[in-house]
This record gives sequence, C-alpha cells and structure tokens, in this order.
Amino acid sequence: MPLGVHVVVLKGDARKDLGQMAVVSGYAGSQVEISYRGPSGLIATRRKQRSSLIKLEDGLELGIGEDGYPVIRKLPLVGTTSDDADVRIVSADEREDDLAQ
Repeated sequence: MPLGVHVVVLKGDARKDLGQMAVVSGYAGSQVEISYRGPSGLIATRRKQRSSLIKLEDGLELGIGEDGYPVIRKLPLVGTTSDDADVRIVSADEREDDLAQ
C-alpha cells in the first residue's frame, strides 16, 4: 500500500483502533504504520498487519449513517449537494460496455 492511502481497521483493540479510518503513514518490516484520531482526539500511530486493513478507494470515506451504524460512502463533490450527484451501482459489464462505445 502506498503512503497516504486511506484504510479501515478491521482487527484491533475495541476501544482504540478497531473500526477507525486511518492513513498509511509508514512501513515497518512486514507491517504498515497507520495514523488515526484516537479516542482522546489526538493523532495516534500504530503498527498493523496488512491483512487487518481494508483499503478505501479515492473518494470514499467511513462515516456514521442516520441509523447510527458505520457506512462507507462516496465523498460529495465540491460545490454540489448529495441531491445533485447521480449515484448508482454500476457492474463491471456496464463499465466495459461504456468504454467500448
């Protein structure tokens, strides 16, 4: 994973880093260093196995939905509202068809 990539922590300490959105900030042998905002609000750094992280593509973020559950959502475009954005799930076949045209 390149430096600066956003990830979600899948395995960790329940009251420290589990479920946090973090940024890859370094490498330490077979592990990566991640930086995230800890429970106290300060930036914390930990070493994690790569298998305990999920990489978020550009334009996605981890947030809390209206029902209180975690949700990975698309970041709003600058200068638009969520009502303006055409958001839908596109299959790989549809993408290939669009590229062929």
